[in-house]
Amino acid sequence: MQRRKFLRNIILFLFAFIFGYTVKKEDNNRMLQRVDSTMVKGKDGKSIADEIKTLTGQLAEITINVKSFGAKGDGIADDTQAIKDAFAYVKTNNIKHIYIPKGTYLIDGEASEARYQNHDGGIYIDFPIFVELNDQATLKIKQNNLAGYNIFTIKNTDNVTIKGGNIVGDLDTHTGVAGAFGFGIFIADSTNITIDGLNISKMWGDSIIIDTIKINDTTFTSCTNITIKNCTFDTNRRQGMSVANVNGLYVYNNHIKNIGTVSGTAPMSGIDIETYPGNLTSSSNIIIKDNYFENNIGADIILSENITSVKITNNFFKTYWLAVNISSMITIIKDVQIIGNSIFGMPSAKWGVVIGPKNGDSILVKDNVIRDFTIDAFASAVAFSGVASNVSILNNTINNCKLGINRDTTSNLAWNIIGNVLSNILDKGIRYAATALSQGDIINNNKLYNCVNTGMSLRTKKSTISGNLIDTAVTGIFLDANTEDCNIIGNSLYNYTNRGVISYTASNFNNYIRNNLFKTTGAIKAIDITGTPAGTPNIISGNVARYSTFVIVADTNCIVEGNYTV
Repeated sequence: MQRRKFLRNIILFLFAFIFGYTVKKEDNNRMLQRVDSTMVKGKDGKSIADEIKTLTGQLAEITINVKSFGAKGDGIADDTQAIKDAFAYVKTNNIKHIYIPKGTYLIDGEASEARYQNHDGGIYIDFPIFVELNDQATLKIKQNNLAGYNIFTIKNTDNVTIKGGNIVGDLDTHTGVAGAFGFGIFIADSTNITIDGLNISKMWGDSIIIDTIKINDTTFTSCTNITIKNCTFDTNRRQGMSVANVNGLYVYNNHIKNIGTVSGTAPMSGIDIETYPGNLTSSSNIIIKDNYFENNIGADIILSENITSVKITNNFFKTYWLAVNISSMITIIKDVQIIGNSIFGMPSAKWGVVIGPKNGDSILVKDNVIRDFTIDAFASAVAFSGVASNVSILNNTINNCKLGINRDTTSNLAWNIIGNVLSNILDKGIRYAATALSQGDIINNNKLYNCVNTGMSLRTKKSTISGNLIDTAVTGIFLDANTEDCNIIGNSLYNYTNRGVISYTASNFNNYIRNNLFKTTGAIKAIDITGTPAGTPNIISGNVARYSTFVIVADTNCIVEGNYTV
C-alpha cells in the first residue's frame, strides 16, 4: 500500500511540473490545481512567467558554433548542409548569434534561378541574426559551371549583420562561360542589413548585390537601410557591388579594387547603382563615403536611372578609366553631391567625373582634387555630355589633365563654374565643344594656370564670364562660335602668347568685353574681334593693359572706347 501511494504521488508531481499544475493536499487526498504563473513567486520574488522570460532572453544570447553541427572547415568537405542545419537551429530556437570559426568551408551556392524571385542559393537567411566569422574563416564556393550562385542569400527579413571573415568565389576555376551572376552576398526585400569587415573576392559576378524582386512589369520590391562598411571587394569578374533598388544605403570605409581585371565582363565597376527599366520607385538616400577605389576597369561609381539624393564624399579614387559616371537614358537622376574626393587618374584614365544623364537635376561637384587624366584628346577632369539643370562645378582643384572642364552637349541648360583652380592643362582649361548650346552660364572667379593651348574656349549665350584669372596660355579666352549677349567683365589675363581675347566669326555678337586686365610682354594682341555683323556690335570698353604694347583689333561694327595702357 505504501509503495503504491508513493508511486501515485511521484506521477502527480511529474504531471504537475510538466503541465503547469500544483499538488494540493486536502484532508488525506492530493489534488492537482492549475497554477497562475504570473502569481507564483520564486525565491528572488520573480514570478514563474518572469523567470521564463529571463531564460528565453538568455537563450537568445547563446552563440552557436557551426562546427557543432558537423561543419569541417577543412577546405575539402562540402559544409553547406552542416551550416544550413546550424542556421535552421538558431532560427527555430530564436537564437541571435551564430559563429563560424577559423577554417575554409566549401559552399554549394546553386540557386533556383539566376535573378529575381527564386534566387535562393547558398546559406539562406530570412530571420534576424548576427553572423560572426573569425578573421581566418573563409567561405569558398565549390567549383562549378553555373551562370549564377550565392554564398549568402538574405531575403525578406530584417536586422541581419554579417561581420568579419572572407568569402571567395571561383573566378580562377569556373568551368562555365554563361552568365555573370555569381554573388558573395545576395540581398533582396530586406531592411536593416549590415555587412561589416568582410573580404569578398574572385566572384563570377559581384561581391554584393542589393537586388529587387519583380512583382510585375512596373512593381518591384526594395531594400531599406543597408550598411556596407570596412569591407574589401577584390578581383571580381563583373562588379564590386550592384544596387537595383534601395532606400537608405550607407557605403563607407571599403576598399574596392581590381574589378574586371580577370576575365572581365561589363560593366566592371566598383559600385553600380542602376534601377531596372520599368521600376517606378527610385533608389534614394545614398551615402558613399571614405572608400578607396583602385584599378577598376569600368567606372568606379555608376549612377544610372531613377536615383535621388546621393552623396559621394571624401573618397579616394585611383582610377583606371572613369571615376564617377552619372548617366540615364529615360528616368531622372536628381540631387547628387560629389564633394571632397581625391580623384587621381592612372595612365589609362580618361575621365574624373562624367555628367551625362538624359534627365538630370541638381548636380554638385565641389571641393574635389582631380588630376592626371591625359590618355587622349578628350580626357577631362569633368565632362558634361547630357541634359541636366542646376549643375554646379565649384572650388575644385584640377591638375595635369588634357581638358579641365569639358562641356560637350547640345543642352542649353545653365551651368555654374565658379572658384575652381586649374593648372598644367595640356590643351584647354574650360572647353565648350562645337555641339554646345549653353545659355545663362556663370563662369566666375576661376584660376587657370599653364594651359598649353587655351584658357577658355566658349560657345554660349547670355552668360557671365567674370573675375577669372588666366595665367600663361597661348590664348586667354577664345569666343569659338555662337557666343552672344555675354558679359566678359573683370577678368585678368596674363602671359598669353597669341591673343588675350579673340573672336573671328559672324555668330559672335552683342558681347560686352569690359574692365579686363591684360598683362604680357611685347606687341601681342590683347583683343582681336573680327566678323561682327552690322547692327549687333560687340562693345569693348574700360580694358587695361600693363607691361605691353596694348593692341586692340576690332572691326567697324564694334564699339571700342575707354581702353588704355598703364
